[in-house]
Amino acid sequence: MEIVGFCGVQSNLIMYLTGHLGMSTAAAAASANAWIGTEMVLPLAGALIADAGLGRYRAVLVAGVLYLLVSTSNYS
Repeated sequence: MEIVGFCGVQSNLIMYLTGHLGMSTAAAAASANAWIGTEMVLPLAGALIADAGLGRYRAVLVAGVLYLLVSTSNYS
């Protein structure tokens, strides 16, 4: 299900950045590439951290707590 969200955001990101935010096409493309690259690298970084020291259960717990903190901070 995550790939559906990724493809949906990826396909509309440049149009949103150039239309609503008024960025140039080059700047929007650079921002979209940075976002895509970050999304591709972060799971690998999380896997390395989990394998190197946290362990699988603590890694899931830390990721869940971070997710809750970030998602609730947007509403307050």
